[in-house]
Amino acid sequence: MVVSLLITVVGTLVSLVCTGTLAYALSRPDSFGHRPMLLTVLATLLFAPGIIRCTWWCSSSGCSTRTGR
Repeated sequence: MVVSLLITVVGTLVSLVCTGTLAYALSRPDSFGHRPMLLTVLATLLFAPGIIRCTWWCSSSGCSTRTGR
């Protein structure tokens, strides 16, 4: 129980620090690498990894997402 709580607290703090740092860097248009970082963040928001993985799995296994096939 203590280990789970510790992992949750530490993970949350690390996530908050990383998110805050990235948000601050992206809010400054003159920062180094602003455009590539912004495009990378936007691409991960638009194309979730689950969509790509499911599409790859369906195409490689021969299943179809269309109805009636």
